Amino acid sequence: MWTCNTTFVAETVLKNELLFPLFEKVVTQTDVALIKPEAEGFYTFYNADEPLSSYLMIGDSLADETAAKTAGIDFYKVDYFSR
Repeated sequence: MWTCNTTFVAETVLKNELLFPLFEKVVTQTDVALIKPEAEGFYTFYNADEPLSSYLMIGDSLADETAAKTAGIDFYKVDYFSR
């Protein structure tokens, strides 16, 4: 997971929703110098042995979409949170 939230907020929400174990790594604003739309967060879990085409970013904001484009990966926009 790659989020602009702090580690505390991200982990609290994921644990409260019982989703924390589903993520191998959680990258937050406290892990990077530049948050989205910069791609720095993506490169903390990017594996150069995997083609960029094997990555898909799912997000709900322009910052998410721009970060995916900057990283060179596909993007799927969701509107669930805007309902």
